[in-house]
Amino acid sequence: MLLGMGVVVTLVPLTVATLVAYRVLHMNPIIICGGLAGAMTVDAAITGCCERADSQTPVLGVAVPYAVGKRTSDDPRPP
Repeated sequence: MLLGMGVVVTLVPLTVATLVAYRVLHMNPIIICGGLAGAMTVDAAITGCCERADSQTPVLGVAVPYAVGKRTSDDPRPP
């Protein structure tokens, strides 16, 4: 049960963000991938996005989501 909830909590926000960014905001899929990698604060995912795209374009979507995700994950104070 707990594992299933963890999967849902991890995948649903990423899936919804991807669909909204692509279908509603009409963003470039490469920048969406960079933004999602930045939101999850996974440097390896950003590198993978850049390698897959054969360019540094995914990095454009990383800056703000990475900073916000990193700040909230490192913040020891309760919300």
